[in-house]
Amino acid sequence: MLDITVVRFLSIFLAIVEVVSGVLFFGVFVQIRQSAGSVKVSKPVGFILRDVFLLLLALPLILFLTGSAVPGWVYATP
Repeated sequence: MLDITVVRFLSIFLAIVEVVSGVLFFGVFVQIRQSAGSVKVSKPVGFILRDVFLLLLALPLILFLTGSAVPGWVYATP
């Protein structure tokens, strides 16, 4: 089993990587959506995808931050 400090550093590192990659991907997604054309709609089509993407980004982030704060809760054997 890994030392607790190693687990904390790995959890923090993964949280940072996830946030950076999520921001980059979300920025590219928004850039593509804005340059898609000049079609006007009453409700944006990508609003559901944006909410789902933010939820999928938040769940692992919560797990990584919990793993860095209290590694025994996340990485302990049952």
